Amino acid sequence: MRGLADIGVICRTTVAWVLFLSAMFKLRHPGQFRYTLDAVLRGSHSSVGAVAAKVLPPLEISLAVLLFVPLVPLVVSRAASVIAAILLAGFIVVLIRGDSAAGCGCWRTSMGGSTRKVNIARNIFLIVLAVVSASAGLGASLGVWLVASGFGIIAAFMLLELASIATAVSATRIIIGGGEHS
Repeated sequence: MRGLADIGVICRTTVAWVLFLSAMFKLRHPGQFRYTLDAVLRGSHSSVGAVAAKVLPPLEISLAVLLFVPLVPLVVSRAASVIAAILLAGFIVVLIRGDSAAGCGCWRTSMGGSTRKVNIARNIFLIVLAVVSASAGLGASLGVWLVASGFGIIAAFMLLELASIATAVSATRIIIGGGEHS
C-alpha cells in the first residue's frame, strides 16, 4: 500500500526533525536544558539529570538519523520509531510529574504561564506519528522523501513552537475579550 508508505515517510521525517532540532537546542543551550532538568526532576535526582543532559542529545540525534535516512533497513527504522515513541512517553511522564513552569527543555521556554498541557498534547501527537511511521513501510520514492523532509521540518518547527503559539493565542483572547482590562 503505497499511500500508507508515503504517510509513514511524512510521519517519520517529522519525528526525525523534531528529535534533531530538540537535540540541537539542548546542545546549544546546555544551561537552560540543565535548569529544566533540575526543575522537572525537582532537584532530588541530580545524578539522573546529569546523565540525561549527556545522553539525551546524542540519543535524539541517533534516532533522527535512523528515522530520516531512507537507506536504513525497515526493521531498524521501525525499531527507531518504537524507541522514539517510548522516549516521548517518558518525556510525558516527566512533564506530568515536574515543575509546570519549567517547560519541556526541548525548545525555548514559552513566556506567560504553564504550557504543560500543550507539551503533553504535542508529545502524544508525536507518539502517534512515531507509531504510524513504525507501521508503514519504506517504499516511498526519493521524491516523496524530499517533499516529506520539507514538510517535516516545517511541521517540526510548528510542533516545537506550539507552546508559544498557545500562549500568544491565550494572551490575544484576554486582550480582545477584555479579561485583564475589565
